[in-house]
Amino acid sequence: MPDPRKQITADEAIEICEKCEDLGMLNIPPNQAEAILFCNCCPCCCEVAHPYIEYGDPVTKEANLAPSRYRATVDRELCNGCQTCIDRCHFNAIKMTKSPDSKKLKASVDNDVCMGCGLCVLTCEQNALTMELVRPPEHIPTGGLAEARKKRAAVPNWLSA
Repeated sequence: MPDPRKQITADEAIEICEKCEDLGMLNIPPNQAEAILFCNCCPCCCEVAHPYIEYGDPVTKEANLAPSRYRATVDRELCNGCQTCIDRCHFNAIKMTKSPDSKKLKASVDNDVCMGCGLCVLTCEQNALTMELVRPPEHIPTGGLAEARKKRAAVPNWLSA
């Protein structure tokens, strides 16, 4: 079994993320500017995503799982109603609705529910789904790892005593 603490290159990390996305797994990085790890989760058993998806967050909508700076948008003219995006959206943010200019049902995104994971965009063969930047850079906290290291350095290490 590979060592889970092994450092990998950026290219290796991207390759792993792409394989996980192909499998429909959620890429859940920490919501901070500097990260040393992130998860690629299967929503059926992930301890963060599963409760959020099944029950919602009892404290605040973003307490355990924050949306990214992006959200999915649909070009309804390009959408052919195939519904592939519905199967890929673990947050039930995509619904099929009737379009005024067509008899077909077409995808529409609930902006209040979309977490901006992008899984729906990756499999849209019509390129009807894209990601739109909707939140400012301040949405991602800047403290991150550097701030955590400062706090950890200020605490005596009782294990080395």
